[in-house]
Amino acid sequence: ISIISVGDCRAYVNGDIITDDDSKAWNVLSRRGFDNKRIATLCCSHPYRHILTDSIKPGRDSKNTIKTVNKKLKHMDKVIICTDGVWKTHHNEICLNKTSINYVCKEPYTDNCLSIELYYGEQ
Repeated sequence: ISIISVGDCRAYVNGDIITDDDSKAWNVLSRRGFDNKRIATLCCSHPYRHILTDSIKPGRDSKNTIKTVNKKLKHMDKVIICTDGVWKTHHNEICLNKTSINYVCKEPYTDNCLSIELYYGEQ
């Protein structure tokens, strides 16, 4: 699978985060030497998580640096792609592979909320 990423949407495969956020929080934490899994967890409550360092929003002062992540999938791998409205609340459940789109979409949200769940191969 190829994931094209900019901003603070995330992609996970079987609970492992495969993208980086374009946020001030991610930048600050990555300079401290944490691995991506730890950074992703800490970003959920970091005060700078909503300060984007890049996005595709017109008129925003951004670099529009689109990153591509390629990941070879195995049969029945679970892929979740979601916005910050989902990951800031459900990151731990996603990492433990204990959530599904049906559960996530029933929650009340105060932020943008979009999540896609797919499985590679036949179910």
